[in-house]
Amino acid sequence: MIESAEIPLATAHRKPENSLELAARRTMELVFFVHIDQAYSADSLLEKLQIGRPHHRVLYFASANPGISVGELTALLRITNQGLARTITQLVSLGFIEQRYSLKDRRVRQHFITESGSDLLARLTAAQLRRILPALETMEPQVMEAMWQGLESMCRVSDRHWVTPAPPTRGTQAGDG
Repeated sequence: MIESAEIPLATAHRKPENSLELAARRTMELVFFVHIDQAYSADSLLEKLQIGRPHHRVLYFASANPGISVGELTALLRITNQGLARTITQLVSLGFIEQRYSLKDRRVRQHFITESGSDLLARLTAAQLRRILPALETMEPQVMEAMWQGLESMCRVSDRHWVTPAPPTRGTQAGDG
């Protein structure tokens, strides 16, 4: 794996010299456009509530990881404690997140999604699934596995435990005969 510090800044924006560099640029562009489209799918609903993408991310990870702490959220989302505090305060005041102190350590604040937060997240997720599901339905299981393997290899090792485990591939699920 090449670390970003190993690539001279002066050459980072030049024309690719080989097929691997061309593949890397294509991958960066595809990831960029998929990310933009995924975020855009949720933006209009978030805008109506006068909240943004950080709020969506907190809702998502509080739903997937009930009791997630401030420390975990700041590390995961790569935002400051101050930035997270504003986001959490808004989500709590809107009734989308409940904040509780840990029973094990009163210094730790844990975050739980509320019923109205779950409803909002379901609407946000539905918009994103409308974009993803048709693409996944066209993929053979081995293509899907290869895509996941490639994306996972680009994630930080420390972030991989936050990713939903892969489901059984189609054709191997119970009842598929």
